[in-house]
Amino acid sequence: MVVLDMLVLATTLLFLIMAVLGCVLDLSRIFLAQAKLQSEVESAALSAALELDGTTQGVEKARIAAGTYQVEFSSPLHPEESKSVRLSARSRVPLSMVRIVVRGDARDVMASAVAEHMGPESPVKAELVRAEAAK
Repeated sequence: MVVLDMLVLATTLLFLIMAVLGCVLDLSRIFLAQAKLQSEVESAALSAALELDGTTQGVEKARIAAGTYQVEFSSPLHPEESKSVRLSARSRVPLSMVRIVVRGDARDVMASAVAEHMGPESPVKAELVRAEAAK
């Protein structure tokens, strides 16, 4: 009887340990995806800001540099007058064990960054103004 009780206890503890490890892996995957997305958005924002030169061609080059990310200019009515650009992105991270606790089989991670063109007289041509990460 004691051996059977120990076997049940060991099986229960093993199941709980595996569930906790699965949740830790899911959470680490979410944080790594968030950090990667934030880094990509910041790089794209700096690249897009470098292209802003006060012309329509500069705006188009900035849109191309932004890639697939959502882009907003500081002057939405006249983008060619914009000195800064805001990029935002969203990505879905698949879950394996956390979905037992949280509804859904994936989690959205979001990131955004604002970069400003500093002008031709500045030694630094573009600067990251603000970076935001949301979960």
